[in-house]
Amino acid sequence: MATTTLDELIEQTRQKANVVDSNFVLDPEIISYLNEARKQFRELVVTADDSYYQDSLDFSIGGQPLNIQALPSTFWKMRGLDAFAGDSVRQREILAREFRNRFDPGIGYYFGGDGNSIVISGQSPEQANPFRLYWTPKPLPLAALVPGVTRSIAHTAGDGTNAGAELIVALGQFSAADVGGTITLASSGSTTLDGTRTILSVVNGTTIVGLPAFPVGELCAVETTITVVSPSNHARTFAVAGGDNQSSGYWSLANGNFGPADVGAYLTTAVTGTAYDGTFQIVEIVSGTLVRVTPAIPGSSGALAGTASISRQPPDTESSLDLTEDNFSEYFSVRAAMVIARKKRQDTLVAQLAGERAAIEDRIAALSRMRQSEPQQAPILWGRRGRQTDDFEV
Repeated sequence: MATTTLDELIEQTRQKANVVDSNFVLDPEIISYLNEARKQFRELVVTADDSYYQDSLDFSIGGQPLNIQALPSTFWKMRGLDAFAGDSVRQREILAREFRNRFDPGIGYYFGGDGNSIVISGQSPEQANPFRLYWTPKPLPLAALVPGVTRSIAHTAGDGTNAGAELIVALGQFSAADVGGTITLASSGSTTLDGTRTILSVVNGTTIVGLPAFPVGELCAVETTITVVSPSNHARTFAVAGGDNQSSGYWSLANGNFGPADVGAYLTTAVTGTAYDGTFQIVEIVSGTLVRVTPAIPGSSGALAGTASISRQPPDTESSLDLTEDNFSEYFSVRAAMVIARKKRQDTLVAQLAGERAAIEDRIAALSRMRQSEPQQAPILWGRRGRQTDDFEV
């Protein structure tokens, strides 16, 4: 389901801050304000109603020193910790305890000194396996798509269109990444050939189909200039098979169909051998089947199988709001616009936006009141929950 995009939020922010046609603030700065607003929004929502943005992690531990569990990479806040004592029926809540009390009877937890783990403490805490951690993930930052590549193609004798209305350019280096982009011809000697068209499909590295269609049987003059602008939102997925492999940052992918437009895009792999799974930025196109990426994985992988995809969204970022945020989408542009208005010292506008912000925050707070009006009942999880005691539960 489509939700408000980052581009739309930027435009809304500029309108509210009266900087639509101004360079007083640039888009990257607005994006930083929107991301701060996103953090504040999540804080407000989970404070009003903790049923939002809840995730869980099931894990087991061993005896000390194996009583440590790494936290998820997107961990933000802990909701609770339950133990199941080896089954899914008896369930109890594990409470935090101070480090100095870590060997007291019963079971508790504290956070590891690295800030990235949780430690289950007590006497033989592994006897309460498995555990379930309830937690809130931090919001991923909003980020703009990586812009498409603009490139000029040198003219070669024989460039032009064929009887099938296809454009043939010997040095085109066209690839799947060009589909949806535009190609512009100028000074070709033909008014019907000159102009900008959308690249509808790529037949091969030298031949494309355009929209509107190219004229039939036209040759490009020596003075012809050819410019290709690739789409910034282009994405594709293909199979990794046969002899595909990775060697010190160079990925050989027979189905890659790489071209100049892929420079700067991201290659994401899901292949046999998780050591080679990940997201890498393409920094060089060696050929239509070979690219160099960063970060590079040392050594050679041998033959790989699985899937790979090309995208222009930076990893671990998003380009639109989620469904919950979209219900309050104006909140983000209002908060971002307030920062800009303060920088411009427009006190009247700041006061106006503050009123809008307060009204939206009242709506968010109403989430809690709506939940309180519902019939109340004990939470139902895996089984009944009990109060922590040294004798397991009561």
